[in-house]
Amino acid sequence: MTIKRTESRIDLDAYANEGDWLTADIATGFTQFDPNPDSLPSQKTIVKLLYDNEAIYVFAHLHDTSPDSILRELTLRDNTGNADWFSISFDSYRDGQNSLSFAVTSAGVQLDVKYSNQGEDSTWDAVWDSKVRIGEDGWYVELKIPYSALRFSDSNEQLWRMQIMRNIRRHRQTNFWNRMDPNIDGFVNQFGVLEGLENIKSPLRLSINPFVIGYVNTVKDPEANPEKDSGTAWGAGMDLKYGINDAFTLDMALIPDFGQTQSDNQVLNLGPFEQFFEERRPFFTEGTELFSKGDLFYSRRVGGTTFRSAELADNETIVNEPAVTQLYNALKLSGRTFKGTGLGFFNAVEAQEEAIIVNDNGEEREEIVNPLTNYNVFVVDQNLPNNSSLALVNTNVTRQGSFYDANVTGLQGNFRSKNQTWGLDVFGAVSQQFYEDETERGGAYAVELGKISGKWQYNAYANVESDTYDINDLGLLFSNNEFSYGASWQFNQFTPTKKLNRYNINGQIRFERLYRPNAFTATSFNLNTFFFTKKFFGFGFFTGGQPIDAHNYFEPRTGDFETFSKVPAFQYIGGFLSSDYRKTLALDVNVVMGNSYSRGVRYRNYRVSPRWRVNDRILLTLAGNFELGKNQIGYVNRNGYDDDIPEIGSDDILYGLRDRYTWNNSFSARYVHSNTASATVFIRHYQDRVRWHDLGKLNDAGWTDPIAFDGIVDNVPVFDRNVNIFSLDFQFTKRFAPGSDIIFFWKQQIFGSDEEFERNYFQNLIGLNDHFRTNSVSLRIVYFLDYQRIEALRKTPY
Repeated sequence: MTIKRTESRIDLDAYANEGDWLTADIATGFTQFDPNPDSLPSQKTIVKLLYDNEAIYVFAHLHDTSPDSILRELTLRDNTGNADWFSISFDSYRDGQNSLSFAVTSAGVQLDVKYSNQGEDSTWDAVWDSKVRIGEDGWYVELKIPYSALRFSDSNEQLWRMQIMRNIRRHRQTNFWNRMDPNIDGFVNQFGVLEGLENIKSPLRLSINPFVIGYVNTVKDPEANPEKDSGTAWGAGMDLKYGINDAFTLDMALIPDFGQTQSDNQVLNLGPFEQFFEERRPFFTEGTELFSKGDLFYSRRVGGTTFRSAELADNETIVNEPAVTQLYNALKLSGRTFKGTGLGFFNAVEAQEEAIIVNDNGEEREEIVNPLTNYNVFVVDQNLPNNSSLALVNTNVTRQGSFYDANVTGLQGNFRSKNQTWGLDVFGAVSQQFYEDETERGGAYAVELGKISGKWQYNAYANVESDTYDINDLGLLFSNNEFSYGASWQFNQFTPTKKLNRYNINGQIRFERLYRPNAFTATSFNLNTFFFTKKFFGFGFFTGGQPIDAHNYFEPRTGDFETFSKVPAFQYIGGFLSSDYRKTLALDVNVVMGNSYSRGVRYRNYRVSPRWRVNDRILLTLAGNFELGKNQIGYVNRNGYDDDIPEIGSDDILYGLRDRYTWNNSFSARYVHSNTASATVFIRHYQDRVRWHDLGKLNDAGWTDPIAFDGIVDNVPVFDRNVNIFSLDFQFTKRFAPGSDIIFFWKQQIFGSDEEFERNYFQNLIGLNDHFRTNSVSLRIVYFLDYQRIEALRKTPY
């Protein structure tokens, strides 16, 4: 397609009355991608493009023979919901791997997405304008995408790649301007071509988002004090975005505040590994696709929990110990040159934190639990022919004082054949931890080769991690010391059959051993299916398991890789279904049932999630999940009860069987008043009841030798747990100017662990008021200041 320059002023009204629209080239010839690839669309689509020195303008007439049937649910930004949508994407460097996409729904909701070979990033937000209207013969879209929202070279003549998409929600139909082949791996590599852009310049890209925030916080601990404590706080900071040149952008967060981030979904963790928490802080989710190369960067390490806990003498207690660290600032510098070289640099500085400790004589001291810390991530990613790439990643953590430092360097390569049929992925990394008198090094490497396109796809892989490989200072690795290999396959039916729109069947087999010593750990397999009917009803079945007893070297918590406990061989089966989300009422159901081949281990998981779209503004979702584990063998934390277990020596490991009953229920509601005002609420209650029985000593065979101790001390089962975690997050957002918001946030959290083991779920729910709770109410005002808009206002005559 050829785009033409306009000298006229374009008014964004979705009418396209300006004369230049009459002579603009027309993009037609759309084809279906889903549900029936290569078929003609059910409705006609016409798209025109113009440009000037400031922006690219897009006008689309989305014909519809039944305009009253156009779905137009109002949603939050970056969410299509139950509505038609239109999008245009630009690959301005023609690398076939990276693009920027701008979309708008029939309800006028904007979406913008960064696509890369790492996936899609919908958290990226640009400032651009759109207008939508519904007419007698369909709906109309007009977009103004300023050059400040795009990235392109400084060439006088530009040649871009482009894709246009339209989704007709009531038909679950997606149409593309340039044909998309579902048998070919990749999205951006199947774009069309946009010609005609000449003499455009990337403007000065400079914007700041100063903010002020105020808090009212309360804490109530019924066991310690029947009265609640309260206090206030306030803060200010600023986010800055600066375009260093046409390709690279600097993002800075100065004195950031993340108090309005949604609560983490905490659980009772009985395993040997830490819990993974999803990143929800905007600065760490936007524009981070380069930093995810190699999976060496886990951003929750930055500004997270303290580096260590305070060390106490027998006569000391902690008066105050910070749970999280203060982040002074953070910055990201990232971009990609015209030759396809991506560069990324991340830096953050974390404050020193001290715990206050007092002894029995009243003497007070301070102990550093988190030193002043500097975090760095550096990435070089080179695009190669055939949608291939090669990336170098380095992460570094420097701590002030006598605390150790850490560094990890990794190399990742993704290579594709010319026809995108075959893929070879390789990875290698070296970790280093620098102590005062020694350096500990470890390494890892992986290779995967497979057929990545077509109906039949398959691959084989191998992964090696040494026993000293450790990336957890700035990354996340649950377990090292692993040698695993396996193979997987899948069959994809992309074109409709008599009763199905599409379906997928896939399977995998995996073998695992320790790296050192070379010892067996596990063998596993799985088989999965997914079917999508012509009534837009999804369902599937799956099975898998471990055909022989596994050896778990991590559960005993010894760290010597000689002691292990056995996990009985087992198999699970399950299924799921998902009804049509276009309907007012929809339902998701998931069931998993597993049994061991011996020793009576049982596992059940039931999940039911109904959705009710009350109208085009209100959506209610309930998710209920119940998980049951019977006779699960596991490590028992003695919790200081050594003297009550004379049969267990200091070198023995206490094990037992546990029955675990876990409820994890949530409710969410969303009310979108308009494109500029919305309210959301998310409520979650997690209840976990653990009962231990058949305690014993772990023996050399990986099973337990029974002991007489039954876990009862003073008529109390001291190892049993009854845990309740409750969170409520309410947010109201009002956008009063482009990029500028007023945000009201109420966050409540309740945590309790008691000995009420006979309580049922509803009794635990009612009893939440008896537990420790915190409340935080905050108001944040953010204002967006952009150099281009300031200049436009300055030049506007009064």
